[in-house]
Amino acid sequence: MTAVEEAERRELSLQRDTLVLSKREHETQLISIKNLVRVSGRMPTDKYRQCCDSQATHARAILHIEDQLRPIKARLRELSDASHAEQQVINANGVPAKSIVADLVALRDDYQRFAADGTRVSSMRQMSAE
Repeated sequence: MTAVEEAERRELSLQRDTLVLSKREHETQLISIKNLVRVSGRMPTDKYRQCCDSQATHARAILHIEDQLRPIKARLRELSDASHAEQQVINANGVPAKSIVADLVALRDDYQRFAADGTRVSSMRQMSAE
């Protein structure tokens, strides 16, 4: 990943975090209004309308924030996919990292020990050896 892409990713992450925080604040307000209506029981009409208007305002704000988040998340996903694809190309063209080789060797040893186990059914040993 280039330095420009890394800077863009950081900037987008910062924007996303800010929007998510704002969205959570609106969701918290919605929950508190919902609890107020639920707990207070019968309330005056004007108070109830005020609560409904407030809920609608917060719901619209959440939808607006989600509209702003959608392209940011898509771009972050593109950057992540590009970085992942670039890493796969490096591993496919070069020698795999030592940790991958060590994992493969350990897995092979496990299967060979399993295949050598005389207490297993022979078909399972044969399948494991393959």
